Amino acid sequence: MEQVTREMKRIKQDPERRRDYMKYELDLMDARSDGMAIGLAEGKKQGLEQGKQESIVAAAKMLLGLELSRTVIVKQLMSAYDLSSAEAERYLKRAQE
Repeated sequence: MEQVTREMKRIKQDPERRRDYMKYELDLMDARSDGMAIGLAEGKKQGLEQGKQESIVAAAKMLLGLELSRTVIVKQLMSAYDLSSAEAERYLKRAQE
């Protein structure tokens, strides 16, 4: 522990090493900040996608409650959410579970 303390004092007294240490610390702070920004953006994107999926399933459940035919429900989901037929079928299946 004493050796670490001596080394820290030596670094603090050497202007060039001190500058390098401060640059290193600033780079770490920037990296953390960038990582947090990327993480927040990715989390927001995932949240929006999950919300969209949940709303499609809710719409499918509502259409099922109206006792519409499977074909009509699939067409409505395709139209309202710009889905392919296969995607609409998958959401309809989730709504029926």
